[in-house]
Amino acid sequence: MCTTGVITIRNRNILITTLLDKLWKQEPRLIKALKAPLLALTDLVRAENATVLLKARTILIASEKPSYELRHNHIEKMFLDAISKDSANGDLQVENPLKAFGVVAGMMQFVIVL
Repeated sequence: MCTTGVITIRNRNILITTLLDKLWKQEPRLIKALKAPLLALTDLVRAENATVLLKARTILIASEKPSYELRHNHIEKMFLDAISKDSANGDLQVENPLKAFGVVAGMMQFVIVL
C-alpha cells in the first residue's frame, strides 16, 4: 500500500523528468546553462530518485556529444580531403582514403553507440 509521501515523491519525480524531457527537446542549447542544477540532480542517492538521476545524466551526456549530422559532416570532409590530396598528386590512389575511412568508420561506430 502506498503512503502519501511515496505518492508525492513519485509525482514530483514524474514532474521533474517530464520538465527535463520537454526542456531537452525544445531548448537543447539551454542545457549548458543548467549544468550545475543537472549535476546536483545526478548526486541524488535515494532509490526513489533514480529516474530523475538517470534523466539528468542522460541529458548531460547527450548535451556534450556532437549531433549525428556534425559527426557525419566531419567524417565526410576528412574523406573528401583525403581524396582531393591524392588527386592533386596527379594519380588517384583510392586505397589510402579507403584505409583511413575504414579506421574512422570503425571509430564512428563506437562514437554512435555512446
